[in-house]
Amino acid sequence: MDITDARLFIAGAIWTYAKTMPRWPHWYIVKDSANRVQFEEMCRLIAESGEIRKMAKWTRPYLDVDEYHYWTMGAEPEDTTIINRALS
Repeated sequence: MDITDARLFIAGAIWTYAKTMPRWPHWYIVKDSANRVQFEEMCRLIAESGEIRKMAKWTRPYLDVDEYHYWTMGAEPEDTTIINRALS
């Protein structure tokens, strides 16, 4: 997956607002509601092409795509169940 493919995946995904974390506004997608292969490819792209940053108490890769940055909780793509995004 490249950025062009990522944009297509992002556009086709159903993003849910994380209402339980109002102090840190973001959205997420669950693997079960997405194409599994594309979801895992997006996880790999985040891990391999994302920039390592510290946000709040976490340090992990964040991938910037247009006005959002994307991240996972750091598990292997096959084990990841959620991709998050927030406005940059």
